Amino acid sequence: MSSPDKNRAYAHATGYGCFFKILGLFVVLFLLCCGGFGSWYFMQRGQYRQQFTEAVNRVRSTGEPLGGDELNAFYSVPDETQDRTALYVRALMPFADNSPYHKDANSFPVVGTNQQAIPPPGADWPEIGQIEQFLARHQQIAGHLHEAGAESGSVRYPADFRDGIATLLPHAQQVRAGARFLDLEAQVRMHRGDHAGATQSLLCMLRMGESLRDEPIMVSQLVRLAVYSVFVERLKAYLAWGQATDEELAQLQAAVAEVDVPRGLTRALQGERAVAYHTVVTNDMADLSQLAGGQSNDSLDRVVGNQSLAELRPGDSAMVITSLTEMVEASKKHPFPRVMEEAAAADARLQQFFADDQQRLPWNRHMVAQLLLPAVNAMLNATRDRLALQRATLAALAAERFRLAQGKYPEQLADLVPELLGATPGDPCDGRPLRYRVLEKGFVVYSIGQDKQDDQGDVGLAGQKGRDVGITIER
Repeated sequence: MSSPDKNRAYAHATGYGCFFKILGLFVVLFLLCCGGFGSWYFMQRGQYRQQFTEAVNRVRSTGEPLGGDELNAFYSVPDETQDRTALYVRALMPFADNSPYHKDANSFPVVGTNQQAIPPPGADWPEIGQIEQFLARHQQIAGHLHEAGAESGSVRYPADFRDGIATLLPHAQQVRAGARFLDLEAQVRMHRGDHAGATQSLLCMLRMGESLRDEPIMVSQLVRLAVYSVFVERLKAYLAWGQATDEELAQLQAAVAEVDVPRGLTRALQGERAVAYHTVVTNDMADLSQLAGGQSNDSLDRVVGNQSLAELRPGDSAMVITSLTEMVEASKKHPFPRVMEEAAAADARLQQFFADDQQRLPWNRHMVAQLLLPAVNAMLNATRDRLALQRATLAALAAERFRLAQGKYPEQLADLVPELLGATPGDPCDGRPLRYRVLEKGFVVYSIGQDKQDDQGDVGLAGQKGRDVGITIER
């Protein structure tokens, strides 16, 4: 072989040798990277599993529920209260979906789809005769509602939380319907001058909402708060009507004082955490699409049916339990307004983490946390507003009792203490006393509201939301 041929052969062989050496180097580097990534991945998953275990143990140490079975046991009638479950379940049966009652009620205001405003007591109401005939047709319903609400007590509705996120709560909407029936009845009784009957209708309406007091789920607690708002709207007309006796006002004041608004927030968060835990540890993935509103989701569609979310996404699952636990602890530890600051800060940190996480990565690492964690801010705001409204209600009832005794309204809320109020109610928005102003024909008592600005008692008209939160009574 000639020298040029030898050189070409040597170069060819050398080239192949370099290629294989470089290829081998890349293979080694690839295997090292895979090994390093695999080690990092399994180390991270180990840390996430440890975080999930610690989050669960943190709840276990408090004795609070995790999972459907424990939540079922947790939701019970307290030993120190009267069990009125059977009475409320019977009273709400006519309000089930597709019942004959709904067909009959559909054309009437308050209980149906008729949007016609009902005039205040003393004004002309041409349709009152038709309303009275409707109420007479359902006299048995009224009797059962009044029997259930005749006294305070506790209720354990037949909810089975072993269904997790698929748990049905039909009684929550039935409570709304029962409260509307009592609302309509109260308005008829005021128009007919039956102040004793109107008082009983209001008491039963308040207790109807409070029948959800112990239910540890956010939807139910929001319904409870909504019923309380309807009660207050009717109470304002009742106080402006001015026909009640001191004894009847005292009855209403005692019933309102029994309402524990902050406890409902804690119960809702505890229940949501238990349902979230049930969802992440169960092997049944059939209901996961509900979390995404029924829409297809690539990450959910790839979930293996015989694995739980806690196994597949331990970090995500740990975040769900930890975040809800922080909010539960804040609701138990702090009074308003501090609880708002603590829980809202925890929720803000969580939302910011989600936003930052999506900017850093091309996929959603914490999809389950975003789907499972409830709208805590909405619950916090509703709880704060209803607490302000409850305290304003107590002050308004005391002021009306003062007027009956003294012939005028008090100049300040302190004039009601201690005979008619145990203490001056505090504003859950800033911790200062509720604001109070005597008007030309009445008074307004109010909280400064979410914006923490005193808008001089702008509490809205006819159920509309104002900048402040409270009650205006004018004759």
